[in-house]
Order: sequence, then structure tokens, then C-alpha cells
Amino acid sequence: MITLSCKISKVPVTAILDSGANCNIIGKEVVNRLGLKIDDSSDIEVYNPISKLDVIGVIRIVGVIHEIEISIPSQDSKWKQVKVTDIFVVNSPEHALVLVIGSGIPLPIQYNQSVDEYVKTIKLYAASLSINLNNQDLKKTFFNGLSRENKKKVIRFGFKNSLNEIIEHLKFISTGPTNIQKF
Repeated sequence: MITLSCKISKVPVTAILDSGANCNIIGKEVVNRLGLKIDDSSDIEVYNPISKLDVIGVIRIVGVIHEIEISIPSQDSKWKQVKVTDIFVVNSPEHALVLVIGSGIPLPIQYNQSVDEYVKTIKLYAASLSINLNNQDLKKTFFNGLSRENKKKVIRFGFKNSLNEIIEHLKFISTGPTNIQKF
């Protein structure tokens, strides 16, 4: 997954692009803010059995937009028009594991992810905000999104350490020492 700054109806938005997604989703609040028209209204639920939360998620679809033109910057700093088709409009896109077009990036939360997977999410979040891993606010965001057990481990290790040191510590204790290290 990558994040991309783009424009819809000349309004800047952030898109999270997932090449493995099987559908496109946009939040209803973003549709309203951009003044987009929902082509087909519906009120159906889609069950998401492959949830990162290890639970079956329910995504309420309130409509479909058949086509949106999105402006994205190209490598030569010019804007290109891309047409995205068949976009599901939902009330709560944070439960979806698909392409999400939104007005902001949600705060990362570890849930049941491994430390490695959560660190990838944090790095993606930092890149989308154009901040580096030494940023103190990012360190707080990282800590706040950790699982309860990992928060305890960070407190014992020391929150004053750098984010990289905290990450390495969590990775080390989550994988456990090797037999050589134990010896």
C-alpha cells in the first residue's frame, strides 16, 4: 500500500492505494465535502472475513459512484487525470481493507499485528505526512497505537529512548532470543 496526494474536483485529498484491493471505497463525509453525486443509492452490508482485526467486519455500503476523475501528480510535476470506476460509498471506511480515498490518514493502531507489520504501518504513516522517524509526535503516535502488552514493554524499556531503539527492542523481545543468545 502507498499513499498519494491527489485532487478530486480540485480539492486536495489523500488516497491510500492498495494494488491487492478488489474494490474502491470512499467515505460518505468525503463525498459530501467534495460535492460528488452518488449514482446508485443502496443500504447493504458487505462482510469482510479477511480482517486485520481477526474478526468478521461489516462494511455498510450506502451507494455507488460509477466514475470519479482524480488528478494525480506525475514524475514531471504535471497533473494527470485518472478515472476510477465503481466506487463504493461507505459510512465507516476505517473498517475496509481496500483502496480508501479519504480526507486524512487514520492513526495507526497495532491491533493483532506483529511488531514488524505495525512498524510498516507507522513508516507508511510517517511517509504520508512527510515526517521522519525521529519526530517526537510520531513516537507518541507509535506508542498510543501499540497493544496494551507492548505499551508495558516500552514503559519498562524506557520511553526516553529513540523510536528506532524502541522498535528494535520490541522486535527483539517479540521474536525471543536465539539459542546462541540464550547461551
